[in-house]
Amino acid sequence: MKTVYQPVGTAAAETWKERSGEGNVGWVRKLMLKKSENLPKIIQRIDLVFHSAVMANSRRKLIFNIYIGFYCSAVIQICICSQFTSSSIDQFNKDRGAFPVATNGEIFPWPELRLPTMVIPLHYDLFVHPNLTSLDFVASEKIEVLVRGATQFIILHSKDLEIMNATLQSEEDLRYRKPGKKLTVLSYPAHEQIALLVPEKLMADLRYSVAIDFQAKLADGFEGFYKSTYRTLGGETRTIAVTDFEPTQARMAFPCFDEPLFKANFSIKIRRESRHIALSNMPKVKTIELEGGLLEDHFETTVKMSTYLVAYIVCDFNSVSGTASSGVKVSIHAAPDKWSQTHYALEASLKLLDFYENYFDIHYPLAKLDLVAIPDFESGAMENWGLVTCRETSLLFDPKTSSTSDKLWVTEVIAHELAHQWFGNLVTTEWWNDIWLNEGFATYMELISVNVTYPELQFGACILNMLKDFLSEEKFKKGIIHYLKKFSYRNAKNDDLWSSLSNDCLESDSASGGFCYSDSKTTSSTNLSSAAEGHTLDLPEKTSWVKFNVDSNGYYIVHYEGHGWDQLITLLNQNHALLRPKDRISLIHDAFQLVSAGRLTLGKALDLTRYLQHETSIPALLKGLEYLELFYHIMERRNVSDVTENLKHYLLQYFKPAIDMQSWHDEGSVWDRRLRSALLKLACYLNHAPCIQKATELFSQLIELGMEGKVIKTQDLAALLHAIARNPKGQQLAWNFVKENWIHLLKKFELGSFPIRMIISGTTSHFSSKDELQEVCDSLLLIILK
Repeated sequence: MKTVYQPVGTAAAETWKERSGEGNVGWVRKLMLKKSENLPKIIQRIDLVFHSAVMANSRRKLIFNIYIGFYCSAVIQICICSQFTSSSIDQFNKDRGAFPVATNGEIFPWPELRLPTMVIPLHYDLFVHPNLTSLDFVASEKIEVLVRGATQFIILHSKDLEIMNATLQSEEDLRYRKPGKKLTVLSYPAHEQIALLVPEKLMADLRYSVAIDFQAKLADGFEGFYKSTYRTLGGETRTIAVTDFEPTQARMAFPCFDEPLFKANFSIKIRRESRHIALSNMPKVKTIELEGGLLEDHFETTVKMSTYLVAYIVCDFNSVSGTASSGVKVSIHAAPDKWSQTHYALEASLKLLDFYENYFDIHYPLAKLDLVAIPDFESGAMENWGLVTCRETSLLFDPKTSSTSDKLWVTEVIAHELAHQWFGNLVTTEWWNDIWLNEGFATYMELISVNVTYPELQFGACILNMLKDFLSEEKFKKGIIHYLKKFSYRNAKNDDLWSSLSNDCLESDSASGGFCYSDSKTTSSTNLSSAAEGHTLDLPEKTSWVKFNVDSNGYYIVHYEGHGWDQLITLLNQNHALLRPKDRISLIHDAFQLVSAGRLTLGKALDLTRYLQHETSIPALLKGLEYLELFYHIMERRNVSDVTENLKHYLLQYFKPAIDMQSWHDEGSVWDRRLRSALLKLACYLNHAPCIQKATELFSQLIELGMEGKVIKTQDLAALLHAIARNPKGQQLAWNFVKENWIHLLKKFELGSFPIRMIISGTTSHFSSKDELQEVCDSLLLIILK
């Protein structure tokens, strides 16, 4: 490949961007739509174009949208973190002797996106004083570092912080109380890094203390150290300050080594007004009274942990507390007017904490656990060690007004975040490409713990459930306990898990997105072959059907070629009870997934669902309704009226008796309520007259109750756009809003953040044509490059 060298420099880069930026939209789009091109190749080509320091930020934004484009074209799955852990553009510059340029025009000494490992943190002393009137904060820190290789600079992460002073002390300086040596600070915002240049080379195997004074505004969004507001019942607006650091926003609150590999201990002090309280990861040691009525809270030093798990809050909340069996104090905090809604969360937290300590055979290592309902919060919840932060809807439960679904959601969120106290906090992924070690196990243990503590729920699982079944319950449990104990307070990789599970045959399919497919074909009455591997299974004579992946314990999809699907369809219609509910669910799931992959006709999948009129298992009914509703919406959006009407008639024909049996009251078991909700929702989608009439009546009542003139919370914007886009008539409206307001959205939410991902996926997930794919790809690229 011939590469045209472009000079590095601001003027050259800006000129190239002006002349070439628009043309590269088509160039990148062509790459994205070529089946022969994979993501690494495309990123590599972009690196060769966006190779100057000043264009690194444009490159990052462009690559983010290429990920979005690949998501839309179903080539890969979008993840919060990709496998590309360092920037080849920086290596490209480094190989040519070119280094980034700092904001003051000097050469920035480190060209990589990842931090060097020649200096590592051991301990942070962090002081923070937020002002909830002026909405800013002043802070200082001392970082004890260990130098592993001689160097004349220290690289830290820092974003939107004003560094006022930085000094360095050696062990000798500290011993003899010598003043710190002033450091030169260089900033490179494109990588969110600062360089501390030392007057004398730092020597290997010695410790140093870095002191930094800094200040910043409390962030307007939901990342870093930000402000959140709530209104009292009396109409007063109050402000609190809260942190949210995962994955890379600790650098917005204090200069730090903001990668999960760099674990350290933290000693935190927070200055506040007397009308507020301060919370952090650890219990409070003491409070010092200062002049002017200010108070300063000192917290115990944390266990060794990553920066993204550090948390602190200044607020005026009330709490309810209890004690777990092991003596851990558990508290639920909320705005004063919502304190009465915290009691169920306390009950669930105590029960789930006891479960996890017994299951893992590892005590929760901190003396307390706080869960706080934050009025403005980006995701559902965040597992900060000892200080879990949640949306109010994810933690609060009002017995008078909340539904059973609300209660289940609160339970699931608490179970998930408490599981993270072990998976993610005690043992942490080395880098974000192995994030599934955190999220996968937390999700799996959420299901296990809720099944045990609240057995009325019946959850399934994914790849981890397959491993448990493959290894046996006891061996799987023993393996994950070994994993937790071996890597406590350390970092782990994907391979470390497989090693702990001690099974050589577990060559991971976790590295590839989506499902695996297994094709099976009956070739005679006495044998069956697997097309993928060429295996043959001998069957008894007169075998009329075969069901693979019994109980869905395997994380793969089975395609029954030949007469296989017809045989199973006949079985379901004649006597579906011969298969267990899990197997009936898996057949529905596999059939519609194969339709999506273009390997099975929609007609065949619909034939499979005909038996649902006789189905008695609510989970199986819900799975069928889920896919039927999905494909109805696809047909509806294709605007093929005759097909849509036929499908509508088909669905009403089979589900009208069940729909007409439903009441409009939230009563019955958990599964009864879920089925009622699904059936009535489907009935309204199908314009079933009785349903439309009742829904309109209830909607009018809701509007009357809700006419208070409150503005929709920013945190709920993604959910609102998703809801609008689900309606065929609102889909284009929502997508146009995103295109027209993209710059404003990026100012409010971080690029790559949870809301941005939800906004993109929520407004485009119902697109199903090549033209729509083309529009999404073109629009996103034009938005970024204009």
